[in-house]
Amino acid sequence: MNVTQPLALDLDAAIFQTFAREDSGVTRNVLINRKGKIVF
Repeated sequence: MNVTQPLALDLDAAIFQTFAREDSGVTRNVLINRKGKIVF
């Protein structure tokens, strides 16, 4: 993977479940800015 920004893997889906229903089961790519705001 050739990534130029910091990357965090959410292997146990803990962060995913903060922003999505636990039963949604859909992979999401989320970009969060330095202030903690979701920007994409």
